[in-house]
Amino acid sequence: MANTTVNDRWTQPRIDQLKALWASGATAPQIANALGDGFTKNAVLGKAHKLKLPGRANLGNGITKAQFDASRPVHRQPSAPIIENFDMEDGEGVDVTHLVGILDLERHHCRWPMAGDGSATMFCGERSRHGPYCPRHASRAGIGYGRGPRP
Repeated sequence: MANTTVNDRWTQPRIDQLKALWASGATAPQIANALGDGFTKNAVLGKAHKLKLPGRANLGNGITKAQFDASRPVHRQPSAPIIENFDMEDGEGVDVTHLVGILDLERHHCRWPMAGDGSATMFCGERSRHGPYCPRHASRAGIGYGRGPRP
């Protein structure tokens, strides 16, 4: 008996079965098991790609990316209390509405520590443009974004 490859085993009934199982949401290993005859997860994925079947992002735990994104909260409450009437050591007033805790820092927030210590540290939170600090704190740190070296 001649040695057959997986490509030789992709008959039209198997392709139809693949399409039906794929459309029902079965995973690639489940489809491979249903097809039997030595089909592997990778063979199923390769054929699905060749057939241009719609992609299904999977995070590896049975949850699709769409399900994962839908389960995430859009806005989180601040994890640390707002500090009121805080003044920086140089006497400048601070807009306390921008202060954020360490767990609430996002990519665009200024990371200049304002008050507290450890996990209770509150950061400036103003919008940073090119680095970790807002323009005011960048100048205090001696980082002159785009202005050349500081004299």
